[in-house]
Amino acid sequence: MKKVLIVSYYSPPLGTGGVNRAFKFAKYLPQFGWEPYVLTVKKVAYFQYDYEKEREFLRIKHLRTESLDVARLSYLLFRRNGRKTADLGTTPAIARLARLFTLIDPKSPWIPFAYSAGLRLIRRENIQLIFATSPPLSSNVVGMLLAKRTGLAYVADFRDPFLDVYPPPTFLHRTVLETAFRKIKKRADAVTAVTPAVVNALGLEGAHVIENGYDPDDLPVISREKHEKKGFLLAYAGSLLGREFSLLPLLEAVREMDDVSLLIVGKIGEGYLRFIEDPRLSGKVEFREYLPHREALRLIAKADVLWVTQEKKWTRNAVPSKLFEYIGLGKPILATVEGESEIANYISRFRLGITVSPEKEAIKRALIELKKREHKLDPSVIEYFSRQKQTERLAFIFEEVLSSQASRS
Repeated sequence: MKKVLIVSYYSPPLGTGGVNRAFKFAKYLPQFGWEPYVLTVKKVAYFQYDYEKEREFLRIKHLRTESLDVARLSYLLFRRNGRKTADLGTTPAIARLARLFTLIDPKSPWIPFAYSAGLRLIRRENIQLIFATSPPLSSNVVGMLLAKRTGLAYVADFRDPFLDVYPPPTFLHRTVLETAFRKIKKRADAVTAVTPAVVNALGLEGAHVIENGYDPDDLPVISREKHEKKGFLLAYAGSLLGREFSLLPLLEAVREMDDVSLLIVGKIGEGYLRFIEDPRLSGKVEFREYLPHREALRLIAKADVLWVTQEKKWTRNAVPSKLFEYIGLGKPILATVEGESEIANYISRFRLGITVSPEKEAIKRALIELKKREHKLDPSVIEYFSRQKQTERLAFIFEEVLSSQASRS
């Protein structure tokens, strides 16, 4: 079996969608002839954790390294003081300071630790290929440096248009970041990206698109369960922490529709809580705090329609990973986004549901339409977005890269 080093700063138990891509690739690569070794950071401060996911991750060969980034230092500081590890490392003020005092990205203090550990791992385990996924770009800086040092084949992966979403704070930061990015693209033997829009936004000509997906292992309990509910249920799983999500018009629409209710599972900002607690929404909105991934999926599986939205800054080019989890559940999707967006493109292309602007009346019309018709997702579409299928495509790219490298030598 061939061996691949997967470089990913984010890994379980962090409860973020960015964890799943590398983690699930590592889980399924052995089915396609590749033994993965995940290179990641030691535990860091974060605002939510999924320890159920960590138990599954522990079955994968991995190496955690030290780091001097603010999230790691915050974890060490608060662990010693017995405080919650998310208190400092994830606050906006500290995040801005970390961004200002690091040139590539706030995780760049991890680079020297990951590089030295990765080099030892490559030599000890006879690794044949390096795969690194960003953001943070630091992960691909590590992958690029290791590839340069060892001469191994290298595949660079990009999960979002980071240059737009995380704009550098100064001209110097932008210069360093763009220089590192150019070097990564130049050294990579192949590039993968999560959507066509990310390919275009980052100028990744010739890149392979491998979307995110859902893990069927997360779904069996869901599909067998029977749920008792009244009326028409709309559900959402994930965080709503920013100020630019389109939750308020959705709440207004739900309030004015007699037989429609809303279930939210995740972490939401305090500014939204007061709207959810409005007496006029009593009995129509159920809110559950952040839960482990599988438990959250189990809860939203009882819904008739699943809701997806996006912060305005993300709307055009990014697709949240929850969209593909929704596809795995086989439920129609209501998307509320402004203007042109990659979310709308996927909804239309794969006939997943309805996309409307985040306005009360538009949402009400969409819900009425979804209530009228029985919308079933195409089984071939559901299969296409499974993590096994996505990993099979990645393994094929690995084989192509190795074959091309061998023909040049």
